[in-house]
Amino acid sequence: MSFTRRDRRACAAILLALAAILATAASSSSGQSLPVINGPVVEFYAPRGVCCGGSVDVGFRGRQLADALEIIVLAGAIECAVPKTATDGTASAWFHAPKDAPLGECLFVLRTRTGLTDPMSFWIGPLPETTEQEPNNQIATAGVLRLETTLNGVLGPEDLDIFAVDAPA
Repeated sequence: MSFTRRDRRACAAILLALAAILATAASSSSGQSLPVINGPVVEFYAPRGVCCGGSVDVGFRGRQLADALEIIVLAGAIECAVPKTATDGTASAWFHAPKDAPLGECLFVLRTRTGLTDPMSFWIGPLPETTEQEPNNQIATAGVLRLETTLNGVLGPEDLDIFAVDAPA
């Protein structure tokens, strides 16, 4: 199952509407307005996928993640453990894709004491996965890729990645 940008936006809109309804209900019942609280923001997370039947520890970096409580799966068949947090505000959580999970995109949010993050994508694929290792911007430090393998990595601005491919002659 694949989700379009429109699907993700619709899901985010529903979550925001629910938060607004809850805030309105709470403020009208107490007669006081609620303080504005900035919610959690994930600026980076990796890896962003796993092979069907596999497990991976996903790391999150951003703002207001130190009080992470749970991963909420919005769509897809991933299973997630309770996030672990560190003193530097990062978090990590174990993700697992069951052997019989459908391939494709899953959507999830990270819930903290101050709210929900925007929805994020996580992919379940059919091939074994390998993670990009830095530095790999020179021929001498090129990572070796095997055929029929998915590479988990991130391309940043002006990022140069060089790989050697292990293929039969």
